[in-house]
Amino acid sequence: MNSKWVLVFGFSAGTDAGHCRSTPVSHSSPLLPRFRRGSRQALTERDRYLLFNGLTLTSAGTLEPGMFHLRANTGTAGTGWQMGISLGEDAQFTVAVEQWERGETLSETFNYSPGLQFGLAAKLRFLDQTQGDPISLAIQGSFNHSFPTDDPGLSRGLVGAELSLMLQPHKTLALLVNPKVGLFTPRSKIVGGIGVGLNLELTRNLQFIAEATPVFGQTGVYSVGLRYVVPQWGLGIDLYGSNAAGSSIPNGGLVGQGSAGVGVNLHWLFGGSQRKAD
Repeated sequence: MNSKWVLVFGFSAGTDAGHCRSTPVSHSSPLLPRFRRGSRQALTERDRYLLFNGLTLTSAGTLEPGMFHLRANTGTAGTGWQMGISLGEDAQFTVAVEQWERGETLSETFNYSPGLQFGLAAKLRFLDQTQGDPISLAIQGSFNHSFPTDDPGLSRGLVGAELSLMLQPHKTLALLVNPKVGLFTPRSKIVGGIGVGLNLELTRNLQFIAEATPVFGQTGVYSVGLRYVVPQWGLGIDLYGSNAAGSSIPNGGLVGQGSAGVGVNLHWLFGGSQRKAD
Protein backbone atom coordinates (compact mmCIF):
# COMPACT_ATOMS: atom_id res chain seq x y z
CA MET A 1 0.00 0.00 0.00
CA ASN A 2 1.50 3.29 -1.07
CA SER A 3 0.10 5.68 1.51
CA LYS A 4 -1.25 5.94 5.02
CA TRP A 5 -4.77 6.68 3.77
CA VAL A 6 -6.18 4.74 0.85
CA LEU A 7 -9.77 5.00 -0.39
CA VAL A 8 -10.79 2.59 -3.13
CA PHE A 9 -13.26 4.21 -5.50
CA GLY A 10 -14.20 3.21 -9.00
CA PHE A 11 -14.35 0.33 -11.45
CA SER A 12 -11.62 -1.97 -12.66
CA ALA A 13 -11.11 -2.29 -16.38
CA GLY A 14 -8.25 -3.12 -18.69
CA THR A 15 -9.07 -0.42 -21.23
CA ASP A 16 -11.03 2.82 -21.42
CA ALA A 17 -12.76 4.51 -24.33
CA GLY A 18 -10.11 4.98 -27.00
CA HIS A 19 -7.18 4.15 -24.70
CA CYS A 20 -5.02 1.09 -24.20
CA ARG A 21 -2.84 1.18 -21.09
CA SER A 22 0.50 -0.36 -20.21
CA THR A 23 3.57 0.28 -18.05
CA PRO A 24 2.16 0.77 -14.52
CA VAL A 25 3.76 3.42 -12.35
CA SER A 26 3.57 3.88 -8.60
CA HIS A 27 3.80 7.00 -6.45
CA SER A 28 3.64 7.48 -2.71
CA SER A 29 1.69 10.21 -0.98
CA PRO A 30 2.00 9.96 2.81
CA LEU A 31 -0.16 12.96 3.70
CA LEU A 32 -3.10 12.96 1.31
CA PRO A 33 -5.64 10.33 0.26
CA ARG A 34 -5.49 8.12 -2.79
CA PHE A 35 -8.74 6.97 -4.34
CA ARG A 36 -7.35 3.84 -6.01
CA ARG A 37 -5.34 0.80 -5.00
CA GLY A 38 -2.23 -0.43 -6.72
CA SER A 39 -0.11 1.01 -9.48
CA ARG A 40 -1.37 3.57 -11.96
CA GLN A 41 -0.90 3.50 -15.71
CA ALA A 42 1.48 6.07 -17.16
CA LEU A 43 -0.11 8.99 -19.01
CA THR A 44 -0.07 9.38 -22.77
CA GLU A 45 0.78 12.72 -24.38
CA ARG A 46 -2.96 13.32 -24.85
CA ASP A 47 -3.66 12.68 -21.15
CA ARG A 48 -0.94 15.10 -20.10
CA TYR A 49 -2.12 17.99 -22.22
CA LEU A 50 -5.72 17.67 -21.06
CA LEU A 51 -4.27 18.72 -17.68
CA PHE A 52 -3.94 22.24 -19.13
CA ASN A 53 -7.70 22.67 -18.42
CA GLY A 54 -9.93 24.41 -20.93
CA LEU A 55 -10.03 28.13 -21.64
CA THR A 56 -12.43 28.89 -18.76
CA LEU A 57 -13.53 25.36 -17.77
CA THR A 58 -11.80 23.10 -15.25
CA SER A 59 -10.51 19.67 -16.25
CA ALA A 60 -11.33 16.65 -14.10
CA GLY A 61 -7.66 15.62 -14.16
CA THR A 62 -5.10 16.27 -11.44
CA LEU A 63 -1.34 16.61 -11.72
CA GLU A 64 0.75 13.55 -10.90
CA PRO A 65 3.20 13.61 -7.97
CA GLY A 66 6.25 15.59 -9.01
CA MET A 67 4.38 17.38 -11.81
CA PHE A 68 4.04 21.18 -12.20
CA HIS A 69 1.94 23.29 -14.56
CA LEU A 70 2.79 26.93 -15.26
CA ARG A 71 0.52 29.17 -17.34
CA ALA A 72 0.89 32.79 -18.42
CA ASN A 73 -1.93 34.66 -20.17
CA THR A 74 -2.56 38.03 -21.77
CA GLY A 75 -5.26 39.72 -23.82
CA THR A 76 -8.68 41.25 -23.37
CA ALA A 77 -9.65 38.31 -21.13
CA GLY A 78 -7.04 39.32 -18.53
CA THR A 79 -3.28 39.28 -18.01
CA GLY A 80 -1.50 37.16 -15.40
CA TRP A 81 -0.12 33.77 -14.48
CA GLN A 82 -0.96 30.68 -12.49
CA MET A 83 0.92 27.68 -11.11
CA GLY A 84 -0.45 24.23 -10.29
CA ILE A 85 1.40 21.68 -8.15
CA SER A 86 0.59 18.09 -7.26
CA LEU A 87 -0.37 17.25 -3.68
CA GLY A 88 -0.73 13.51 -4.34
CA GLU A 89 -2.07 11.12 -6.94
CA ASP A 90 -5.57 12.60 -6.78
CA ALA A 91 -5.08 16.12 -5.42
CA GLN A 92 -3.55 19.39 -6.57
CA PHE A 93 -3.19 23.01 -5.47
CA THR A 94 -3.21 26.09 -7.72
CA VAL A 95 -2.30 29.73 -7.14
CA ALA A 96 -3.11 32.52 -9.63
CA VAL A 97 -2.49 36.25 -10.03
CA GLU A 98 -4.29 38.18 -12.77
CA GLN A 99 -5.20 41.72 -13.81
CA TRP A 100 -8.81 41.63 -15.01
CA GLU A 101 -10.67 43.55 -17.63
CA ARG A 102 -13.90 45.23 -16.54
CA GLY A 103 -16.72 42.68 -16.40
CA GLU A 104 -20.46 43.00 -16.09
CA THR A 105 -21.90 44.67 -12.99
CA LEU A 106 -23.38 41.90 -10.86
CA SER A 107 -25.39 44.21 -8.62
CA GLU A 108 -26.52 47.79 -9.00
CA THR A 109 -23.64 50.35 -9.06
CA PHE A 110 -21.15 47.68 -7.98
CA ASN A 111 -18.71 45.95 -10.32
CA TYR A 112 -16.82 42.93 -9.03
CA SER A 113 -14.18 42.38 -11.64
CA PRO A 114 -11.75 45.26 -12.33
CA GLY A 115 -8.46 45.09 -10.48
CA LEU A 116 -5.73 42.68 -9.44
CA GLN A 117 -6.99 39.20 -8.56
CA PHE A 118 -5.29 36.69 -6.22
CA GLY A 119 -6.74 33.18 -6.40
CA LEU A 120 -6.20 29.86 -4.62
CA ALA A 121 -7.79 26.51 -5.45
CA ALA A 122 -7.64 22.89 -4.30
CA LYS A 123 -8.91 19.98 -6.39
CA LEU A 124 -9.70 16.37 -5.49
CA ARG A 125 -10.28 13.70 -8.15
CA PHE A 126 -12.52 10.71 -7.37
CA LEU A 127 -12.86 8.98 -10.76
CA ASP A 128 -10.29 8.75 -13.55
CA GLN A 129 -11.17 7.43 -17.00
CA THR A 130 -7.51 7.07 -17.93
CA GLN A 131 -7.28 4.42 -15.18
CA GLY A 132 -10.38 2.49 -16.27
CA ASP A 133 -13.30 4.36 -14.69
CA PRO A 134 -16.30 5.17 -16.93
CA ILE A 135 -15.73 8.94 -16.56
CA SER A 136 -13.38 11.34 -14.81
CA LEU A 137 -14.84 13.31 -11.90
CA ALA A 138 -13.33 15.92 -9.58
CA ILE A 139 -14.41 18.69 -7.22
CA GLN A 140 -12.64 22.02 -6.74
CA GLY A 141 -12.94 24.63 -4.03
CA SER A 142 -11.43 28.07 -4.52
CA PHE A 143 -11.05 31.55 -3.10
CA ASN A 144 -10.27 34.81 -4.89
CA HIS A 145 -9.41 38.19 -3.40
CA SER A 146 -9.54 41.36 -5.49
CA PHE A 147 -8.04 44.81 -5.04
CA PRO A 148 -10.22 46.97 -7.34
CA THR A 149 -8.69 49.78 -9.35
CA ASP A 150 -11.94 51.76 -9.34
CA ASP A 151 -12.14 51.80 -5.50
CA PRO A 152 -8.78 50.87 -3.93
CA GLY A 153 -10.19 51.08 -0.42
CA LEU A 154 -12.76 48.33 -1.01
CA SER A 155 -11.52 44.76 -1.33
CA ARG A 156 -13.75 42.12 -2.87
CA GLY A 157 -13.74 38.35 -2.76
CA LEU A 158 -15.28 35.24 -4.23
CA VAL A 159 -15.64 31.80 -2.69
CA GLY A 160 -16.25 29.21 -5.39
CA ALA A 161 -17.14 25.53 -5.68
CA GLU A 162 -17.38 23.45 -8.82
CA LEU A 163 -17.83 19.94 -10.10
CA SER A 164 -15.87 18.77 -13.13
CA LEU A 165 -16.92 15.78 -15.23
CA MET A 166 -14.96 14.69 -18.29
CA LEU A 167 -15.82 11.94 -20.75
CA GLN A 168 -13.51 10.71 -23.53
CA PRO A 169 -15.68 8.72 -25.97
CA HIS A 170 -12.67 8.60 -28.30
CA LYS A 171 -8.97 9.24 -27.72
CA THR A 172 -9.20 12.44 -29.80
CA LEU A 173 -12.31 13.88 -28.09
CA ALA A 174 -12.89 15.07 -24.50
CA LEU A 175 -16.29 16.39 -23.38
CA LEU A 176 -16.52 18.60 -20.27
CA VAL A 177 -19.43 19.45 -17.97
CA ASN A 178 -18.56 21.99 -15.28
CA PRO A 179 -21.34 23.18 -12.90
CA LYS A 180 -20.06 25.98 -10.68
CA VAL A 181 -21.28 28.47 -8.09
CA GLY A 182 -19.66 31.51 -6.48
CA LEU A 183 -20.44 33.74 -3.51
CA PHE A 184 -19.23 37.29 -4.15
CA THR A 185 -18.50 39.53 -1.17
CA PRO A 186 -19.10 42.06 0.34
CA ARG A 187 -22.58 42.16 -1.26
CA SER A 188 -23.22 38.41 -0.74
CA LYS A 189 -24.14 37.97 -4.38
CA ILE A 190 -24.53 34.32 -5.42
CA VAL A 191 -23.78 33.52 -9.06
CA GLY A 192 -23.98 30.09 -10.66
CA GLY A 193 -23.70 28.51 -14.07
CA ILE A 194 -23.22 25.23 -15.91
CA GLY A 195 -20.28 25.11 -18.29
CA VAL A 196 -20.10 22.66 -21.19
CA GLY A 197 -17.23 22.26 -23.61
CA LEU A 198 -15.17 20.03 -25.85
CA ASN A 199 -11.52 19.49 -26.69
CA LEU A 200 -11.02 17.91 -30.11
CA GLU A 201 -7.56 16.78 -31.23
CA LEU A 202 -7.36 17.76 -34.90
CA THR A 203 -3.82 16.44 -35.31
CA ARG A 204 -1.26 15.13 -32.82
CA ASN A 205 -0.21 18.68 -31.90
CA LEU A 206 -3.32 20.77 -32.62
CA GLN A 207 -6.54 20.92 -30.58
CA PHE A 208 -9.84 22.75 -31.09
CA ILE A 209 -11.58 24.00 -27.91
CA ALA A 210 -15.13 25.35 -27.59
CA GLU A 211 -16.88 26.25 -24.33
CA ALA A 212 -20.13 27.83 -23.16
CA THR A 213 -21.20 28.70 -19.61
CA PRO A 214 -24.72 30.13 -19.29
CA VAL A 215 -24.77 32.02 -15.97
CA PHE A 216 -28.14 32.26 -14.25
CA GLY A 217 -29.44 35.84 -14.38
CA GLN A 218 -26.12 37.22 -15.64
CA THR A 219 -24.02 37.53 -18.78
CA GLY A 220 -22.89 34.08 -19.92
CA VAL A 221 -19.27 33.22 -20.71
CA TYR A 222 -18.36 31.85 -24.16
CA SER A 223 -14.95 30.90 -25.57
CA VAL A 224 -13.50 29.24 -28.67
CA GLY A 225 -9.89 28.70 -29.69
CA LEU A 226 -7.00 26.55 -30.86
CA ARG A 227 -4.28 24.95 -28.74
CA TYR A 228 -0.91 23.89 -30.18
CA VAL A 229 1.33 21.66 -28.07
CA VAL A 230 5.02 20.75 -28.35
CA PRO A 231 5.23 17.41 -26.51
CA GLN A 232 9.02 17.09 -26.44
CA TRP A 233 9.28 20.38 -24.54
CA GLY A 234 6.08 20.15 -22.47
CA LEU A 235 4.83 23.41 -23.98
CA GLY A 236 1.47 24.61 -25.25
CA ILE A 237 -0.01 27.82 -26.65
CA ASP A 238 -3.67 28.85 -26.87
CA LEU A 239 -5.05 31.46 -29.24
CA TYR A 240 -8.71 32.12 -28.49
CA GLY A 241 -11.64 34.49 -28.47
CA SER A 242 -13.78 34.94 -25.35
CA ASN A 243 -16.08 37.37 -23.57
CA ALA A 244 -14.70 36.26 -20.17
CA ALA A 245 -13.59 39.12 -17.92
CA GLY A 246 -10.63 36.98 -16.89
CA SER A 247 -9.50 33.40 -16.71
CA SER A 248 -8.12 33.16 -13.17
CA ILE A 249 -9.67 30.90 -10.54
CA PRO A 250 -12.48 30.78 -9.70
CA ASN A 251 -14.01 33.86 -11.33
CA GLY A 252 -12.99 33.20 -14.93
CA GLY A 253 -15.97 31.10 -15.86
CA LEU A 254 -18.54 33.19 -13.98
CA VAL A 255 -18.05 36.83 -15.00
CA GLY A 256 -18.53 37.95 -18.61
CA GLN A 257 -17.89 41.15 -20.50
CA GLY A 258 -20.36 42.89 -22.77
CA SER A 259 -18.28 42.07 -25.85
CA ALA A 260 -15.77 39.43 -26.87
CA GLY A 261 -12.01 39.84 -27.21
CA VAL A 262 -8.92 37.76 -27.90
CA GLY A 263 -6.35 36.17 -25.63
CA VAL A 264 -3.17 34.09 -25.60
CA ASN A 265 -2.16 31.46 -23.03
CA LEU A 266 1.31 29.92 -22.73
CA HIS A 267 1.61 26.58 -20.85
CA TRP A 268 4.56 24.66 -19.49
CA LEU A 269 4.05 21.19 -18.01
CA PHE A 270 6.91 19.22 -16.55
CA GLY A 271 7.51 16.21 -14.32
CA GLY A 272 5.44 13.06 -13.86
CA SER A 273 5.29 9.89 -15.94
CA GLN A 274 4.67 9.61 -19.65
CA ARG A 275 4.48 7.04 -22.40
CA LYS A 276 4.15 7.41 -26.13
CA ALA A 277 0.74 8.00 -27.68
CA ASP A 278 -1.15 4.99 -29.00
